[in-house]
Amino acid sequence: MALPQELQDFVPSSPFETESDVIELSEEELHALIDASARKGLGITGEEYLRRLRQGAIERTGPNGYLAYLSMLASLLD
Repeated sequence: MALPQELQDFVPSSPFETESDVIELSEEELHALIDASARKGLGITGEEYLRRLRQGAIERTGPNGYLAYLSMLASLLD
């Protein structure tokens, strides 16, 4: 799944060129990306999104694509 264009600024750029499209994120960078994405797409903090997701109070997919995207990011923390 491609990263939504409006979130491109939140992904750290690589200081060097690689031969793949893989970008490795630290846990801190991943939390920051989840936070920025949840704020932009859902109007809540990343921490609130993760809390609701873990409680089963929020779906993993939805009509706007943000839920599936956020769910994929959150799965990287598990």
